[in-house]
Amino acid sequence: MYEKKVYFIQPSITYHSRTERFCLNLIKSELGEDIAIENPANLSMKRIKQWKEEIKEIDTVVGLALENKYTISVWTVLEYAESLKKPIYTIKVGETTFKWDGGILKDVEKLSLEETRKFTRKITLGDGKHMLKGLIFGKKSKY
Repeated sequence: MYEKKVYFIQPSITYHSRTERFCLNLIKSELGEDIAIENPANLSMKRIKQWKEEIKEIDTVVGLALENKYTISVWTVLEYAESLKKPIYTIKVGETTFKWDGGILKDVEKLSLEETRKFTRKITLGDGKHMLKGLIFGKKSKY
């Protein structure tokens, strides 16, 4: 039996990636090995749609900010957890850096739905002259 349940909310573009693996290890190193991590990447669609119920049962929530941005799904969950007085942490990940911090960070931009789509498209497909190549051949995500 685990001592504590942690919900890890991240942008879907980091599901099953090296960034996700790094973050899961960081969470255990910061919060202890004896925790159960609920990760939307491994939940059924039905459970993802019931995320508010999941958060009510969780002890702590950890959100992932990429390139100093919270995607809409991440900040929505973090704000809901904050309204329930749950402890919140943020992992800020850049191309070559990371930082563990407490709370919802004021210096991290909260993206709208449209901004989230543009941001994830840029990361997954690239930008400018490389976008067509990314569409046709796929692009290895930097995250």
